[in-house]
Amino acid sequence: MTTMQLIWDYLYSSNSRSSSSSSSSTSSHTFTIFQLVVVVVVVVVEVEEIVVVVVVVVVVVIVEVVAVVVVVVEVIVVVVVVVVAAAATEVVIVIEVVVVVIVVIIIVVVVVVVVVVVVVVVVVVVVVVVMVVTVVTGIVIFVMVVVFKINTLTKIRVILMF
Repeated sequence: MTTMQLIWDYLYSSNSRSSSSSSSSTSSHTFTIFQLVVVVVVVVVEVEEIVVVVVVVVVVVIVEVVAVVVVVVEVIVVVVVVVVAAAATEVVIVIEVVVVVIVVIIIVVVVVVVVVVVVVVVVVVVVVVVMVVTVVTGIVIFVMVVVFKINTLTKIRVILMF
């Protein structure tokens, strides 16, 4: 059962209890506002979860594309090195080309590692922020439910006293 279903079940059962008892128009108005706030909060939490999933999928696709590009660049560099080395007649030129290729490969690997680390950090930060927002939202819903129940019980006691 999802959070939305639990909230709706609670609201429906509370609404049927409040309609069965004699309640004033003010309390039903308050309850309607409470229902609206709870629904808005739950919808926001559900949308956040969808956004996080979409962001994670997009980040994974970007990382995979970057990895493919890196592999293609490395293959091109190796082909160029082999062609230049085959065409070179002097050993010095071959050594220079090999050194350049090694430096290029090191630079590409470092750039890819930095990009992957940045992407992972961003994803972790997004997930942590969503988790914190979800926990805070849960606490807010809990407090609202407790306050509403206390207000309802107080109103019932006042009605019973008269």
